[in-house]
Amino acid sequence: MKPKSSCTEFTGYSLLCEQAANDDRIFETFRNRPEYTGVVETVNYSTGTEYLNIVMSQSPEFADVFEKFKSTDKLGNPKVYEYLYGLFSPTTLRYIKVLSDLKNYFGSLNGMKIIEIGGGYGGQCKVISDLFEFESYTLVDLEPCLRLAKKYLDKLEVKNVSYCTSHDLTGECNYDLVISNYAFSEITRNVQDIYIKKILNKSSRGYMLCNFITHGTQINSYTESESINLLNNNIWALKGKPPLTSSDISCSISLLLWGIRGGVALLKMSGGLSIAWQYFLAVSKSKLGIKRSLV
Repeated sequence: MKPKSSCTEFTGYSLLCEQAANDDRIFETFRNRPEYTGVVETVNYSTGTEYLNIVMSQSPEFADVFEKFKSTDKLGNPKVYEYLYGLFSPTTLRYIKVLSDLKNYFGSLNGMKIIEIGGGYGGQCKVISDLFEFESYTLVDLEPCLRLAKKYLDKLEVKNVSYCTSHDLTGECNYDLVISNYAFSEITRNVQDIYIKKILNKSSRGYMLCNFITHGTQINSYTESESINLLNNNIWALKGKPPLTSSDISCSISLLLWGIRGGVALLKMSGGLSIAWQYFLAVSKSKLGIKRSLV
């Protein structure tokens, strides 16, 4: 039996992705099926509200884009709720919140070469395309998931997207931004090694939400400190504070960042070490030859 490389392979998720990619009837409701809601569509109404509040606090200009964002939920029949700007899936609000973070930390994503580890059905890619015109967007995932994502994004006419498995990566490309919404911490070390070598250390900017505690223990993936020490960049690891949500904090989620514009001054904190003190620590460690920083 082929060894499993991802937490999702312990569920019926991959099979549903393959079925939805091949069968239009299943595709019509894939986002509302239990095999999918247990992996991707996991956000509840209250957490969706928290995501929306964060978005409007740090990116009020997004109010003008919510009509575009709505089309994200046109396909797959997700469970939607009434929010301030209309009916939305809470998962779509999570993607919008990540987009808000990306804009705050990295500025415009126009013209960037973006790569996403574990792109699901392509929701994050679609939401980003509503606001920015990237040069390219590469989704890296299991083959059945990629086929579903291609079907979804093609139907919504999202351009400049390519799809590859970990085996397809050549390591010859450099990227402006890598994104991972939990996926990096849900895979085995041998696959993480491929991603570190061929994606993470080839990306000048990074935004990675990681669930090291609850997922890593199931499949022996790298711990937070091990992951940071394997990266070539100066890493900021945020946890227990905004822009993480209360749900993220309760699940011990970490946000790994590098390449942020303006340095640490953009790390808007509510408590903990002051921004100036964190910047001092980062500079001091850099001068001492220490490439990683935990805050």
